[in-house]
Amino acid sequence: MAIKLTAPTAAGTGILTLTRARKSSTSAGAAPRPLRLGSRRLVFRASKSLAVRVQLSPAGKRLLKRMRTMRVRATIRATGTTGLTETRTVTLVLKRR
Repeated sequence: MAIKLTAPTAAGTGILTLTRARKSSTSAGAAPRPLRLGSRRLVFRASKSLAVRVQLSPAGKRLLKRMRTMRVRATIRATGTTGLTETRTVTLVLKRR
């Protein structure tokens, strides 16, 4: 899965994390919690756009296969060369091919 991003005005590094928008339990009787579907580290240059490919975890693949469409939360935490940290969260819909 590829997500297109536009970098902030300063260069730096970041991490993109995908979690399920709803809490879910992985086994019977377990308390529901956010399911981490995948993550990816990235390096960006100032004011450039980039496409980041994130590989889904095995649990995420099984869930998407069963549900066909799934709402996920993409959280991007970027740290610029100046040391400032910025976090953005967006909700996306994944569809099985």
